[in-house]
Amino acid sequence: MRGNSSHRCSTGRCRSRRRSSRRCTLARIRRARWRTDQFLDVGFNLAIATIVFAVVGGVWMLLHRSGLASVSADAVNVFGGGFVSLAKRVAPALPLYAGAAALLVSALGIWWWAGTGCGTVNRMALGNRVIW
Repeated sequence: MRGNSSHRCSTGRCRSRRRSSRRCTLARIRRARWRTDQFLDVGFNLAIATIVFAVVGGVWMLLHRSGLASVSADAVNVFGGGFVSLAKRVAPALPLYAGAAALLVSALGIWWWAGTGCGTVNRMALGNRVIW
């Protein structure tokens, strides 16, 4: 029963003898490891979320306790104005930078394409002769 396509390991009963029992055992081990990894990932994500929440809460509490919350609105306005003036100075050069980036990406793409053999002539049709 090697080619049994109706083989199921999730029920715990294997229809064929040796190979299927190995497959079932390995599948159970993989599922158990996957569940363990999922629990570990969820715990890690919860711990990170708790730490981020505590840091944000601590910064918020520090701003309100020290009185910097009223000053921070003015600071945001100053930085916002500086950012707008910076964007106005940089805006004329953006098409040049976009063109240079496109040229670089296309050169790297052609280099990768030529290096992987996608652009070479089929050697079987040429009788293993290389034509440069």
